Amino acid sequence: MTRSLLLVLVLMSWMRSAIGADPSPITLDSIVKTIQAREKALTSFEIHGREFISDDNGNRVEPGVLFEFTYACATGGRVELRNVVHSPDNLTRLDWYRDDGQKIYRMSSFGFSGEVVDSVTILPTPNSSSENRFRKNILLHSLTPLGVKLGDLLMSSESFRVQEHASGDRLVSTTVRKGNGELGLVLSERHDFLPSSIDFGNGFKITVTQFQLVDGFWFPKKAIQQMREMGGKPMKMAFEVDSIQVNMPVNRNRFGLPDLESGVEIDDQTTNTHYIAGAPRNDPSAAKRLRASFERKYHKHSSDAKGADASVSVASPSKTLPIDKMAYQSTERFSIARLSMVICVGSLLAVCYLTIRMKR
Repeated sequence: MTRSLLLVLVLMSWMRSAIGADPSPITLDSIVKTIQAREKALTSFEIHGREFISDDNGNRVEPGVLFEFTYACATGGRVELRNVVHSPDNLTRLDWYRDDGQKIYRMSSFGFSGEVVDSVTILPTPNSSSENRFRKNILLHSLTPLGVKLGDLLMSSESFRVQEHASGDRLVSTTVRKGNGELGLVLSERHDFLPSSIDFGNGFKITVTQFQLVDGFWFPKKAIQQMREMGGKPMKMAFEVDSIQVNMPVNRNRFGLPDLESGVEIDDQTTNTHYIAGAPRNDPSAAKRLRASFERKYHKHSSDAKGADASVSVASPSKTLPIDKMAYQSTERFSIARLSMVICVGSLLAVCYLTIRMKR
């Protein structure tokens, strides 16, 4: 009986000790290993979401420009970023990038004719398996600050501080460097040390307000970006993720040049060639006819959608398309949309400038 009681007391003491024991210590090595294990296990993912001008709570401010984005990655440095920009009066613009690990394919839409690809520029890729220079929205800044994989970026950390949040999560604050720039990170242990806060300096800061667990992998679901407009006025943008797929099968052409309609203008800077999709390379007259037919089709579509009678200007295969000038004619309704677009684009340019400056 005494032995049994002693055993019970010993077990109770052990349980109290286990429950009250200090958590395992956090080291830079343990952080990097956790992040690198995640990166190795995550062979592919695809994220769909929205980005918009927001209030302090991350709610969309209307009227304002709305960005619908798709961001996908796979091993071998393959990346896709597809942005569809919607203005308040339903004008649409496509900005689409693919990187197959060797070349970048940059697709653009025609004027305001929606998501129709009008032209393609092919470039050698500056990306690598550890660096992603597609830093065109808040989500990408959150996953790859300064365009560098988080595990690689943390190798420049010299010290860190651990604080326990009221939720029980342990937050790791550190400073990392790239070139002459510094970046302040707060990493969340509960979310596999993904950043919960990224401070780029000069009033540019991203705060992740909600994470999402998908098949064992954490991702940011909502975030607010604080920044400044060109005039120095504070401004906030936010993103919300609608859906995430992880480790899905990847078609070999998933990140390459997509199927194009005949008449699309292609500028291949890797071979210094310029041609029209669907036209024989040695037949300039056929290329001109296809291009003219393509322009008439989508100029008319754009004009009908806006109630304008736009003139058609046929570009030669070696020149950049003129934009439908009638779509820009001044109206009070479009001025509001254009102002929102200018503010948003100007702010994004400020982000790009800051990132480039920090890189140097």
